[in-house]
Amino acid sequence: MLRRISVFCQIVFLLLLTVASADAALTYTIVFDNFAPNDGYNCCSGWTISNNYSNNTFTQGSQFTPSASGYVSDIWVGANLVLGPNVLQVALMTDSGGQPGTVIERWNFSGKMGTFNFVNPPLHGRGNGKYIYAGQKYWLIATAPQDGTWAAWNQNSTADNGPLAKKEQSEGFSGPWTIDPSELRGAFRVAVTSDPVEIPTMTEWGMMIFAALAGIGTVYYLRRQRRAVR
Repeated sequence: MLRRISVFCQIVFLLLLTVASADAALTYTIVFDNFAPNDGYNCCSGWTISNNYSNNTFTQGSQFTPSASGYVSDIWVGANLVLGPNVLQVALMTDSGGQPGTVIERWNFSGKMGTFNFVNPPLHGRGNGKYIYAGQKYWLIATAPQDGTWAAWNQNSTADNGPLAKKEQSEGFSGPWTIDPSELRGAFRVAVTSDPVEIPTMTEWGMMIFAALAGIGTVYYLRRQRRAVR
């Protein structure tokens, strides 16, 4: 019995290691990036993302054109909190006649933003494998879903300009939008992979199962040893 438990634990452990190694080997391609080296951006200037803060609500974002096609794997956004709830939503959207169209994918960031006026690590979201095409226009839009939020999408420090979409007095990802054809874009990065298959990671549940199995084997082994001593 002990041998069976031990062998089973070893098999589970090897499977978890294999999954973790496969995930680590997954590579991505950066298709848009206006961060300075070391994820740098303008610490003290940005586009307001707010929800009824001092009776003002702003939803804003930038248009970009990916340099390669692929399945969206990651995004990074240089956004920080000024005051209020630390919650931000970001959406990848299609382009419809030069304006944000439909939502392709969205990310929810809760408690992740650093304090404005500092260069904090960017928000990092993992993608669900939505496909985007090189040469086509897309939008990355940020909104504040909770009342009283005042955040900022910090501007890049690499002099990268592009179309900016802005909406006042309503949050969310539906229009109407005001488009400025050339503004200093917020700092962000988009990455894709060529593989549509999502490789699972070594989750906390997996580790808990392994720990439980290992514990069962240990308890059984100690009982056998105790009997042998007697």
